[in-house]
Amino acid sequence: MESSLPFPLEAVPNQSKTINTKVNRNKILQRFYNLPIRNKQLLGLFTSEVISILGLVGVGALLIVSSGQSQLRNQAKSELVVTQLNYNTKIDQMGFGFRGQSDNFAIIAAANQGDALTPDLKQKVKKILQNEIKAREIEYATLVGRDLTVIVNANEDRTGEFFNPNNLVDQVFRKPEQIKSSEIVSWSELIKESPPLPPNLMNQDALIRYTVTPVKNPNTNNVIAALVSGDIVNGKSPIVEKTLEAFDGGYSAIYLRKPDGDFILTTAKNQSQNLDSDSELNQVNLPDQTLLKEAVISPGETVTKRIAIGKQTYTMAAIALENFAGDPIAVLVRGTPEVQLNELLKNSLLLQLLVSALALTADVFLAIFLGKIIVKPVKQLQSTAQEFSQGNRQARAEILADDEFGQLANTFNQMADSIDSNIEEISLKEIKIRQEVEQARSLQQSTKIIAEEQRQIREMLQKRAVELLKEVDLISKGDLTIKAKVTADEIGTIADAYNVTVSSLRQVVTQVQAAAQQVTTSTMDALVSVESLSVAALQGESEMAAALDRTQVMAESVKDVATKAEQAETFVKQATQKVQLGDTAMNRTVDGMMAIRETVAQTRQKVKRLGESSQKISAVVNLINSFAEQSNLLALNASIEAARAGEGGKGFAVVASQVRSLAQQSATATSEIEELVSEIQAETNEVVVAMETGTEQVVMGTQLVNETRHNLNQITAASNDINRLVKEITRATFVQSVASEAVTQTITNVAEIASKTSQEAEVVSSAFEQLSQVAQTLQANASKFKV
Repeated sequence: MESSLPFPLEAVPNQSKTINTKVNRNKILQRFYNLPIRNKQLLGLFTSEVISILGLVGVGALLIVSSGQSQLRNQAKSELVVTQLNYNTKIDQMGFGFRGQSDNFAIIAAANQGDALTPDLKQKVKKILQNEIKAREIEYATLVGRDLTVIVNANEDRTGEFFNPNNLVDQVFRKPEQIKSSEIVSWSELIKESPPLPPNLMNQDALIRYTVTPVKNPNTNNVIAALVSGDIVNGKSPIVEKTLEAFDGGYSAIYLRKPDGDFILTTAKNQSQNLDSDSELNQVNLPDQTLLKEAVISPGETVTKRIAIGKQTYTMAAIALENFAGDPIAVLVRGTPEVQLNELLKNSLLLQLLVSALALTADVFLAIFLGKIIVKPVKQLQSTAQEFSQGNRQARAEILADDEFGQLANTFNQMADSIDSNIEEISLKEIKIRQEVEQARSLQQSTKIIAEEQRQIREMLQKRAVELLKEVDLISKGDLTIKAKVTADEIGTIADAYNVTVSSLRQVVTQVQAAAQQVTTSTMDALVSVESLSVAALQGESEMAAALDRTQVMAESVKDVATKAEQAETFVKQATQKVQLGDTAMNRTVDGMMAIRETVAQTRQKVKRLGESSQKISAVVNLINSFAEQSNLLALNASIEAARAGEGGKGFAVVASQVRSLAQQSATATSEIEELVSEIQAETNEVVVAMETGTEQVVMGTQLVNETRHNLNQITAASNDINRLVKEITRATFVQSVASEAVTQTITNVAEIASKTSQEAEVVSSAFEQLSQVAQTLQANASKFKV
């Protein structure tokens, strides 16, 4: 009885079932998953690099802008201090000049005379005050008495008028110290004084700088009058021009604050620093008065704000000026242009974009290179696996290296060798079974018993084959733990061989799973380390960039301080030279005073000797007068005796008469000489008194000059100390500048190294991510087998 198996035995080893499991994902995400590994790597690296570059450029620009604006605010505050110095310098000059005039003898005499001032002295004092106005380019110069009325003023004659601007004169009489203050002068007061006003000052109040200097009686040291000087600020551009010249342009202005809170521009100048513009505008108002109001409500503090004037943006700094009563009456404003900051930001962004483009290009080439290194062995292993699955049992993976991919290829080769060997054994078993079946069929024709036995054997073999197939059916689904039942017949032999093959396959799959797990674990550990390295590198790069910016700002600040210190040293040297010239002039004045003193003393001695000589002349005249009286008496006696003598004594009587006449003439002459000598003595005494008074005045002038010279010597000593300190500051700032440049260069090098480290870490991290995905895929495929 012939029978056949229900399926070909050669198909059993190749029986398999493929299970495709797809996870529902977003279409765009699915398209990304479907990309080749190399394309995923390139796309991921390019995206991460673009994000890093955009973040780095954005943060860098933000840091540059914030640090630049902070530096501009500090620079504007420093330049505002220079504006304050320029503003106060004029007040100090007026105070120094009028302090000297307060010791002028003509002004002291006018203060003593008050209302009884003589026309000549009044004209002399008026000329002095007019010279002060002309020399110092001011508007007010007024001598005020203790009754607060004008004694003499330089402009329109206001003698006898009440004059006490903002109670400053009264304050000087109460506390005899010089006052320097900025105040508001009304338009009505300006009309009364009628000083020469700026062209644009019409029908409005003005900002004025006052100095009030006490005039003291040199004998009693009591305040007898006050000298008031006033300089109107409105329309005077030199105040702001000095600041623009010192800092090469910008905006500088002074605003008057009215009692109602409004602001009036007194003087301003705007000089552009644009590369394509060199314009200069006067009396330019701020478009917004918020800065001025903030300065008023923050007395003593400098406030800053960014303000645009036309097409130019400035970092403005402002500070309020207070009057003697402590009320804010004006605001000083200094605007530092942001042209250099904008240019720096533009150049920095261009440089960052250029460096980013070069880095992005290098990363793309590096990714392509790494992609080839990583993807090539994976593709080769994939191609070899496909050939093997299509029936090419000789296909083996090429081992390119000893890394995880090399180990995976080696494991695949071992698995392929094991499968090939098992398939050959199964084929031999199949051939042997076919031979035995053929023998059974041939013996079937011999006898019925043999046929029956053959039928039973065939049925039993068929049954055992079916049972064997049922037992190993789960193996085709990946369950390699199934073992076929081994019996004593031929099917048992096949089952035993099949069990050996499955056992070898299970060992191979176990090795593949272990290798995949090892690759996954190693890749994940390396990925975590690389990501940590990348984060640390990015953080270090950010910190290095921030430190570099701060160091650059510090270096610029140190250079600026060094420049200002050198300028200050020059100013101090100039001031010292001027003080030395003043000291030399004072020395010559003292020498002249001493010479005058010696001359007066010598003249007084000569006048005294003249008085003594006149007294001697008076004694001689008295003696001559006595001789004349005696001669007159003798002539009288001779006349009497001649008369007694009669005719004989007539001749003698004539001689006696002539002698008597000569004696009377001598007496008359001596009387006249005596009167003349008395007049000479009286005038000599007056000259002596005048000489003594002049000597005392010379002594007093000498003392004043000595005190002034002493003060100048102290100023010279202070200037020398300041000059020495400024030199030390200059040397220190130079050393700091050199050190900060070295630190900046070091931090720049470290930042470049950190940036390269971050980029390389990102590349390695991306490669490990792709390797992890491949290992996970392999592990997933191997996990389908149950071992």
